[in-house]
Amino acid sequence: MLVQNALIACAILARVAGAADDGPTMVMRAAEQVAYADSLIQSCRYDEAERWIDRALHSARDTRSDSSLVRDMAGTFVGSLEIKTLEFREQRKSWDRALQQARQQFDANRLESARRVLREADAPACDPSFRELLDRIEGRSARAAAMVRRGDVDLSGHSADSALKAYLQAKALDVEFPGVAERI
Repeated sequence: MLVQNALIACAILARVAGAADDGPTMVMRAAEQVAYADSLIQSCRYDEAERWIDRALHSARDTRSDSSLVRDMAGTFVGSLEIKTLEFREQRKSWDRALQQARQQFDANRLESARRVLREADAPACDPSFRELLDRIEGRSARAAAMVRRGDVDLSGHSADSALKAYLQAKALDVEFPGVAERI
């Protein structure tokens, strides 16, 4: 939205400012750089996106114009970009904290808690760190489910000791696995 508004304003200001004025062009360049940064964020290329946002800030700050309207618009755009930069950096920190919490839950064999933390973080689906941890959670969860199924089969075959071992192995993989505590 910020980028679209800047581009529309630039088109209007280019007519107002006159042919010799570079101001609208500088703001338009900054808006294009922010648009590219947004596409990088959507493809989880965060560091590169931050560099493009910084470039956009420099472009907008370097705007010079005889028109006070162009200067005001550039200043507003710079302020908006600074807010966008702060928000994006805070979002990245939030994702990092969530990933750390989810890893701690995973290491404590609390798979549902780890899944919940990842879901609530609402990170982009392309983020490899989140995807990798979710794959590890799902793999361990599948192994725990297999152990519970094995225990159920052993129990139905009247092998309580073998079933207990399977249930305990499942619990060691996932202490939150539904129903395993009752089975034990």
